[in-house]
Amino acid sequence: GWAGAQTPPRPPSLPPLPPFPTDPGNRERPDIKPPTPEELAAREKAAQEAARQWAEDLRKWGHRPIDLNNGQIRSLADYDAGFRASAKALAEASTAQGEENKRVFDAWLRDHPQPRVIQRKGGSPQVLVGVKDGVPEYHIGLTLESAAGTKVNQLWPGGASGLNLTGAGTVMGVWEYGDVFTNHQEFTTNGLRVFKKDVIAFNSFTADHATAVAGMMVAAGLNTNAMGMSFQGKLDSYSSLGDLSSIPSAVLTNNLRISNHSYGNSQGWGFYAPDPEAPGTNIHAWGGDIAIDPYQDYHFGRYGFEARSLDNIAYNNPYYLGVWAAGNERSADEGFSPFAGASARHVAFSNNIPVITYLQHNNPDGDFGGYDTLPPHQTAKNTLVVGAATTNGVSGFSSMGPTDDGRIKPDLMAPGQNIYSASSLSGYAYYTGTSMAAPAVAAGLNLLDQLWHRLDTNRPSMLSSTMRGLAIHTADDIGYPGPGYDTGWGVFNASRAASLITNDFVSGARAHLKEIYIHNGESAEFPIRPCGTNALKVTITWTDPPGNLQPLQLDPTNSVLIHDLDLRLVSAGYSTVYYPWVLDPSTNENYSIRGAAATTGDNCRDNVEQVVINNPNTNDTYLVQITHKGTLAYTAQRVSVLISGNVEEPKPALRLTQFATGSSNQFTA
Repeated sequence: GWAGAQTPPRPPSLPPLPPFPTDPGNRERPDIKPPTPEELAAREKAAQEAARQWAEDLRKWGHRPIDLNNGQIRSLADYDAGFRASAKALAEASTAQGEENKRVFDAWLRDHPQPRVIQRKGGSPQVLVGVKDGVPEYHIGLTLESAAGTKVNQLWPGGASGLNLTGAGTVMGVWEYGDVFTNHQEFTTNGLRVFKKDVIAFNSFTADHATAVAGMMVAAGLNTNAMGMSFQGKLDSYSSLGDLSSIPSAVLTNNLRISNHSYGNSQGWGFYAPDPEAPGTNIHAWGGDIAIDPYQDYHFGRYGFEARSLDNIAYNNPYYLGVWAAGNERSADEGFSPFAGASARHVAFSNNIPVITYLQHNNPDGDFGGYDTLPPHQTAKNTLVVGAATTNGVSGFSSMGPTDDGRIKPDLMAPGQNIYSASSLSGYAYYTGTSMAAPAVAAGLNLLDQLWHRLDTNRPSMLSSTMRGLAIHTADDIGYPGPGYDTGWGVFNASRAASLITNDFVSGARAHLKEIYIHNGESAEFPIRPCGTNALKVTITWTDPPGNLQPLQLDPTNSVLIHDLDLRLVSAGYSTVYYPWVLDPSTNENYSIRGAAATTGDNCRDNVEQVVINNPNTNDTYLVQITHKGTLAYTAQRVSVLISGNVEEPKPALRLTQFATGSSNQFTA
């Protein structure tokens, strides 16, 4: 890397050519000969090499996403063209796979007739969405003042930020297991603003859950207590049936930047299934497989097909971010369990075959203390998973990490109890659950994206890793400093995130938000200086390639991280090295290890790393070092770097020391 300097590397300055004999200043030097073609070629080669080295040094410095390809500078447009091609291929393959999945599902339904929508006692409906390995899959809503709790209201007209953001001109996506009541007055004010984009006949029913989620995002605010976070934005609505097949095409076709998903697979307790011994009746079901483990549902925390598919979608669409509700799995059978303290007849699975059993599985679900309760979709690396918070901490129902390989999930928290929102038939109601926390964050991020483009209409969109990192970097701690398996990185703070975007733009030098490349065997290093008494904080995030599926067992620890990047802050003179936050995923019966405060060390699990220096020396310069372990599976990895508590260095003056032109009229130095 480019170590120790305070300004970017300067362009090369080559020695001048000897003057020509016709030069007026050399009329008395007839011995000077014009350069030969060989000399000119050598100088041209030297100039190109000097320009290449300068670009290489500047790329390592980290202020510009410059990449070299066979000695030539390759632009972001070139990279994005490659991603667009891969995104198109993924969308086509996913659509074809979705059609095949539907064919298999329809055939399975003919042989196994059963209700497609089951009303649960004390809960919202569950919807049959598919079959995998012979096991029916159900989606359930994760529902059991949000704008103020996330500071989104400070971005609105009249808010303390003065930014007057409304979401006007933006479009988000929402995937739900029922239909949004699109004719609700909150969605028809200022024109129709919620659009159903697909038609799934057998589960097309208007759902309070879907309407409430949409209301959290774009309700106009006719009832001011139910105003959506992006209250003038628009929303494309899709069915969660076949979501992994429909998301790639929807993102590519409609250029979606953000989507919300407030549903998940039914796992552990909390749903019903047809009684295999009494056709036409439904009884309590447990989503685990007793052949794998009779007490815990092995799906919780495991990196499986759903998570890997979401990571593949994100990796091929680097400007798209999916926001997912964490789940409500810490409540005992979601509040209506007959099983506490006694066994009872219910459905479970054994080698993927539904069976009647009286085994008493864990209730509530997961490990001791409510840890390890994340459903399958929610274990992806590249999505933003949101849990529910109260004024005193984590809601008692909100699902917690870690993932089975020890990663930090959920990522963020937001208010999720007694949230007032739109309901079907033009009404309003109070809702509780992580289903309400996630759309508040998704639509709040939409306002930040609107701000990003308002400040500079020519600036490329934020990478999804930048958007995810921005939310994490500016979150409010809950309890202990740093992350937790229960709280993620803290409560979403839209106001602080907007300030970081604004300050970065005003600095003119990418002082707070950088997007760089790390190539195989390379590192990036650049200096920052602390300001005042504020903590110096640096966060890196990256969209990691899809990981390897973990084995079908309880709590496999196989790492699913593909590119293991490392962040360090180094003091002047390399006397002190500051390491990122780490958590210990070890389990014990009193769960004190997983609930302990974060420490610092080598993070080899997460695709988020953060270093904080609480009392930096304002007279020192610190070096940000970004490296990687092993060999990168792909030749280059985009990395988002977020910095706060640093001096905003002035934008360097434009300086041309020398240039040459050729027949193509391109600069070569």
